[in-house]
Amino acid sequence: MGRRLLADEPAFDAALAKLEPVFVAEAGFSLREVIAGGKELVGIEQIQLGLIGMQLALTAPWRSYGITPDLVIGHLMGEVAAAVVAGALTPAEGLRVTATRSRLMAPLSGQGTMAMLELDAAATEQLIADYPQVTLGIFASPRQTVISGPTAQIDELIATVRAQGQFAGKVNIEVAPHNPAMDALQPAMRAELADLRPRPPSIPIISTTYENLDRSVAFDAEHWATNMRNPVRFQQAIAHAFNQAGGQSHTFIEISGHPLLTHAITETLAAADGDRAGYLSIGTLQRDAHDTLTFHTNLNAAHTVRPPQTPHTCGRQTVLPTTPWQHGRYWISPSATAHHAPNTHPL
Repeated sequence: MGRRLLADEPAFDAALAKLEPVFVAEAGFSLREVIAGGKELVGIEQIQLGLIGMQLALTAPWRSYGITPDLVIGHLMGEVAAAVVAGALTPAEGLRVTATRSRLMAPLSGQGTMAMLELDAAATEQLIADYPQVTLGIFASPRQTVISGPTAQIDELIATVRAQGQFAGKVNIEVAPHNPAMDALQPAMRAELADLRPRPPSIPIISTTYENLDRSVAFDAEHWATNMRNPVRFQQAIAHAFNQAGGQSHTFIEISGHPLLTHAITETLAAADGDRAGYLSIGTLQRDAHDTLTFHTNLNAAHTVRPPQTPHTCGRQTVLPTTPWQHGRYWISPSATAHHAPNTHPL
């Protein structure tokens, strides 16, 4: 994903070039080479860093066409990218947070998993009541939740939900965060990021880490240790963002190589908006599709909601001469009335 965009969009190319030195220093491999060569990333450490790097670079083509965020929301590790975009972290700091988290979680690969359920939060809490190692990891939408925990127990719960005639399926993830298995990793996360010095964000950001969505968040070591353990309140954050602006038309853009959240966003906004359709939820790219065509299709959709703020250089405006008035007569001259005999057709 992104190979065609790399060739067609100078802003994406420039963003990757700017990110490349700090990315290589933290990840040990070239993100540009991965995208240009269509290489597959293996292991949580490579995958998570690749996803964050891709998200950061994909903001550039949007900005180049005048699409800038009024507010950002993170999802799972996407909260790191959101913090960078908001100005709370530098790209190097964001990659460091991601690398630290992924390295600490890597030994747990294969020991847990996550599953998406076609259940609301109340039904999910009731479902997992007898499974203390399983948590409601993600509040996805009013009708979707994601549970996290040991693989065998998640498999049992998937079977239970399917037996009820509702959708349940595993999430493609190597390590399952947002459950009690993260408790043992939190002290190391705090220690390794103790010198992190985040700044106040320059763009509003809603963290999905805490129940209080209005709280002022310091994106420091304590936050990232909490982020890996607490449930992701994505549904609540989307609804909160929509309601903050009085329910006016909104465009929610998922910055990723493939849209995974647009359906959940649409469901959440439909509930918040009373199905009045005063919103738009779109992605950026799509797997196995033409990158540039997909991006520009989404870009055009965004422009139908609000005109872009296209940057331009200031300068003197040249007054051009007006077109001279060229007088001419174009009236049709009257002609003699045709005569024909009574009761005879004129043709």
